[in-house]
Amino acid sequence: MVRTAYPFFIGFGALLVIAQYLQLGLSPLQAGLWSLPCSAAFVVGSMLTLLPARRASPATVMVAGLAVAAGRGLGGTVRR
Repeated sequence: MVRTAYPFFIGFGALLVIAQYLQLGLSPLQAGLWSLPCSAAFVVGSMLTLLPARRASPATVMVAGLAVAAGRGLGGTVRR
């Protein structure tokens, strides 16, 4: 149960910190509107992930998730 709750609290905390940071230069309403696309993408992505995850084997889902995470990590290190 802790392993399931941990990512939720990290994601929620990140959205909270971003909203607080945006309020340094924006009004609370503007900060909420700026963070809305990220929140919506998080919800939609979570819902869409269930469809292929139910059809694929657990090993395939794990390999795909690790590949996406590795690609995302490598993409942040490439200089243009």
